[in-house]
Amino acid sequence: MKINRILILEDDAFQRRFLQLYLEAAGYDVEYGENGKEGIEILKKSETFDLIMSDLKMPLMNGLEFLVELKKLDDFSNIPFVLLSKIDNQKIKEKAENLGAYHFMEKPFTNEKISDLMKTLQQVKK
Repeated sequence: MKINRILILEDDAFQRRFLQLYLEAAGYDVEYGENGKEGIEILKKSETFDLIMSDLKMPLMNGLEFLVELKKLDDFSNIPFVLLSKIDNQKIKEKAENLGAYHFMEKPFTNEKISDLMKTLQQVKK
C-alpha cells in the first residue's frame, strides 16, 4: 500500500512528538490528535489519510472505541489502522484484529520498530 498521509492519535505528548518527528523525517505528511474524539473531528474536516496510528488508552475515546466509530464512517472505514499500546495483551490484539486493525505495535517506540512497521505496511497490497 502507498502511504503518504498519517493520522496519529496519542495522548502522551512525548510519544506523539517522537512518532511525528520520525515519520515527518521519513517523508510522511502527519497530523495528530490527543484522543479518538479529536480523531473523528480531524477525519471529518480533512482529506483522507493513508494510515491511522492510535494509542489504546486515551481519554474521552480510547483506540478501540475510535476503531469501532471509524468503521461506521463509510468514507474512512477502509483506512489501515495500527493500534499502539504499552500493554502486550493477546485478547486486546485479537479484539483489535476482529475490529479491523492491520497491526499492533507495542510501546515504547524505537526508530527501528517504526521503520520495520512502515516497511511492512508499504509491502501490503491494498
